[in-house]
Amino acid sequence: MRYKDKNKSAGFFPIFKKNQASRQIVFILFSIQLIVFFLSIPLTYLNVPVSFSSTWEVLANFDTLVLSPLLAPDNFPSYNYSVSFLVAQAACFLVAGALSYLRLIQASFLIIVVAIFIFLLAYNAPPNNSELILKVGLTSLALLFFGYFLLSFYAEYKGRRQMTNMLCQYIPPELVSLYSDNPEAVNLKGESRELTVMFCDIQGFSTISESLSPRELATWLNDFFSMASEIIIRYEGTIDKYMGDCIMAFWGAPVPNPDHASAALEAAMEIQRELIPMNERFKAEGKPEIHVGIGLSSGETNVGNIGSKYRMAYTVIGDTVNTAERLESQTRTYKVPIILSKETALLIPGIFFRDLDVIRVK
Repeated sequence: MRYKDKNKSAGFFPIFKKNQASRQIVFILFSIQLIVFFLSIPLTYLNVPVSFSSTWEVLANFDTLVLSPLLAPDNFPSYNYSVSFLVAQAACFLVAGALSYLRLIQASFLIIVVAIFIFLLAYNAPPNNSELILKVGLTSLALLFFGYFLLSFYAEYKGRRQMTNMLCQYIPPELVSLYSDNPEAVNLKGESRELTVMFCDIQGFSTISESLSPRELATWLNDFFSMASEIIIRYEGTIDKYMGDCIMAFWGAPVPNPDHASAALEAAMEIQRELIPMNERFKAEGKPEIHVGIGLSSGETNVGNIGSKYRMAYTVIGDTVNTAERLESQTRTYKVPIILSKETALLIPGIFFRDLDVIRVK
């Protein structure tokens, strides 16, 4: 069975997508057009020029001018609609159905084409219908385009809010604001950039997980992840992923940060400090304490959107990432909470570091 890509555009229009938002916009635009068409019915009975005052008269005498003809049509004269008027209204209904699938330039072009079409219909229509076709048709188009513009603006605003909320889960809110105000400041394409990478892993997790139920383990892990993630974001880090009991994060992308090494080290030390009161609470609740090892490494790293057409991830790869992971694992060997590479230490002046050892990294 061949896989059908649901993300591809379909239909005549280049961005035709059958989603809930487009269906809602179609429904609203159809409702606008239906109201305009419905209000034009008694105007033909009144046989008066189409204007705001005549439309207001229809609304003020709704029961007499609209309901009475519908309930007792034999007591009123027949409609004087021409075929041209019905064709013009049919064109407006088609516009109402098509606008939500078009971009602004395409929608503007469609409105202009239909407006010219209505002008031609009015020019060739009977004299008693010409004004009705022109004014009702152009009013319909104006209301449809205005409604389309407002609904599209709202959909764009809602989409940006959703994207902002999603990005705030990975990078600091102020960086999200910077990206919204100046998209050129953020580069999501693949590139080589100097970053600092962090690996933060819970020690003895396999043994601890066997002593907790699945629900207790999830709650226990979520408490730690929430605390650590909040600190990482506070220090302008980007959360790459959660890998079981490990958090991977990096500093310096997507927005460049010249102090990426210092920010990463401060975040690492803050996580270790916050674990002290958290473990006291866990101990009082009868839960296992959490002890983590943190590895930091700085250097040139490949960063960008990596994946396939089915799923993409903004992540980092390279020797710097591998080194950070190996340094994290060495925290168990040397019994220290944080180990950073020589390259990271050189980027943080004013702090004295203890030289642990020289190790060979595969």
